[in-house]
Amino acid sequence: MGYVRISIGKIEVNETEEQRIVTDKISGEIEKVIIKYNDDCSEDVRVRIFTSDGEKIIDVSGNKNSIYYPRNWDAMNHKYIGANVMSEFVTPTTEKFVEDGNMLILVEGEGIDDVIDNIEIMINGIITKPETEINNEEKANDIINKSMVYKADATVTSNTPGVFSPVHGRRRRMRKYMQKVLNDTMVMEKTNISIEKKEEGTKEMSEFITDSVYDRKFEGLSKRISDRIKDYLVRSLQKGYPLEKIRDYIVRQGRGEISMMHAETIARTEVQALQNSVREWSYKKLDPKKEFKFKWIGPTDDRTTTVCKNIKDKTINGVLLDELRKIVKEESIKGGFDGSREWTPHYSCRHTFLRHFD
Repeated sequence: MGYVRISIGKIEVNETEEQRIVTDKISGEIEKVIIKYNDDCSEDVRVRIFTSDGEKIIDVSGNKNSIYYPRNWDAMNHKYIGANVMSEFVTPTTEKFVEDGNMLILVEGEGIDDVIDNIEIMINGIITKPETEINNEEKANDIINKSMVYKADATVTSNTPGVFSPVHGRRRRMRKYMQKVLNDTMVMEKTNISIEKKEEGTKEMSEFITDSVYDRKFEGLSKRISDRIKDYLVRSLQKGYPLEKIRDYIVRQGRGEISMMHAETIARTEVQALQNSVREWSYKKLDPKKEFKFKWIGPTDDRTTTVCKNIKDKTINGVLLDELRKIVKEESIKGGFDGSREWTPHYSCRHTFLRHFD
């Protein structure tokens, strides 16, 4: 025997946001696992690797290229714990996992940009190509059934490993972003509300905002690419990515069909629209009696439109939220736009609203 490696190649999350890969037959000791992520991959990607007997030897989340040395830390008692990693500078005092069959790799993500460029498994042994075609789905299910993580009598929910939905994933991301904005708003307002109050209505509102965001495609792009960009927009707002990073991503996804200027317009418009919708929700949480007053704010320079200048002039002394919404719509229509987006009076808008204090 000698050292050989299996190179899986690019792994893309499929339409159910999970990918299953069954390897060729491996006979020997598992030395190390190398995972290389795509540049656009999110930190939410999870990789699990199981032996043919259902032993989980790797369970990691993130998007940083890494080398793992899976070891069975409790070999004396034959309790296969797995998912343990040791440094190559530490003298191994534990057993390496020994495989004699097909291994299973599960990759889970939250969007179709969650791509792994390659996974390599180094083996001290041999790799055998199958003489006849094997049923990968059947083999994967067999390994999952053997795994300690998957229990036949467990209740299956949206949080059960292996159960995914693109729609639910988007709504989860939206809820996370909404809670982030609410927390930031509470810090700014120097106030607080109960956890129960924070959660109240969040699920329903996140579903409404998500469905609104994803109900149309961008001009010149397919619905699939448009949804991919919107996934990235929400993720970017969560992570605080700069506008330039979002713009460059849109250009790449357009694959020559979208200019840098058009991409920047999409980025500015969609980020502003989403931020302001969630900001409205946050203030409604903090002001259920609708007593707060607000004003329209943003840069004043040679790019400031007449539409936003008029809104700022009309709200300089503060107006109630419903009145502000009405003013934004009226000035949008006066400026030649359709006024269909409540807090986005025109394309590439750089303005938002904040509470006004007398």
